Amino acid sequence: MGQARRVGRAARQTSFSGAGQRKARANQSPNPAYRAYSDKLTQESCVSFSLLHYSTTPEQRARAVRRLAAYERDARELGSQR
Repeated sequence: MGQARRVGRAARQTSFSGAGQRKARANQSPNPAYRAYSDKLTQESCVSFSLLHYSTTPEQRARAVRRLAAYERDARELGSQR
């Protein structure tokens, strides 16, 4: 039984490290054209979120913070139910 747990844990760690490598590669592609495209999308997203932020009232932003905190709490609760 202990052996099976160790094997399962090792498989999960390998999977997670593989996912991390894929994420790192996606965030910093070796392809210069894709890297430029990704940087452009990131910049456009930042501008869009900035415009959205400055178009809202302080009350709207406070409500959004409370709603996002509730989503985070729900996600943590669901994640702890393993």
